[in-house]
Amino acid sequence: MKKLIMSLIAFTAFSVSLSALDITTLDGKTYKNAKVTNVLPNSIDIFYIKKDGTQVIRGIKFTNLPEDIRKKYNYNPKKSEAFEKSSQEYVAKLHKVFEEAHKKNLEVYKAQQKFAKRLDRMKALIYAHRIDGMVHIIRAVGTNDCVAYVSIRFPTMRYGRLGKFFIRGLTGPSEMRFAAVIYPTGETISLQDGYFPVYDANINRAALGAIEKLKGTKIPETVPTPSVIDYKNPKIVTPPGNPKKTAKPAK
Repeated sequence: MKKLIMSLIAFTAFSVSLSALDITTLDGKTYKNAKVTNVLPNSIDIFYIKKDGTQVIRGIKFTNLPEDIRKKYNYNPKKSEAFEKSSQEYVAKLHKVFEEAHKKNLEVYKAQQKFAKRLDRMKALIYAHRIDGMVHIIRAVGTNDCVAYVSIRFPTMRYGRLGKFFIRGLTGPSEMRFAAVIYPTGETISLQDGYFPVYDANINRAALGAIEKLKGTKIPETVPTPSVIDYKNPKIVTPPGNPKKTAKPAK
């Protein structure tokens, strides 16, 4: 591949200058058998081969070239100056773009770090209120969730069944029983058969949802969310005319 590229370069060199030149610059450097590959308003690019066989393309400004080379390639000081000025302005614009991009990336990184700390604190809070218990599925809701009875598996101050819960991320056939750790979301949900506190089998999803609900909190777009979980659009069977969460179910 390298040989092919250099062959193409050599071909391009012949397309600009058919004959090789020995070029000695004003600062005393000599380039033997050099071929001009590009002519710009302020400089020329030359292709040459060093003594060790290394193939090189180098740019040389007209201000560092002898008068005969300048005339050969139609050097015009005014055009060269205008080209240099335009190039410098473009470089300055590029630097500004890169600086702004770097600044933005730095701000995003700081926002992510701040959010990560907040997420860790929320996860710690939610973890402290987790339920390590037994789940007895009443019915599945959608394909990923369920309504279930929950009881404490390792009772401390409370004993026995806690009640009915809506659990995200756990499902199965009716009457299925298993041990599980579930995490509070601070939400309630209204279904056909009543209102239920919402718990989640995934602490990350529970924490992200809780933080998103806090006033003035925006989750950075680049913060990863579990790919198998769509906490913004849970598959919930909600009856038409769903009342507000604060309302009580009709008797």
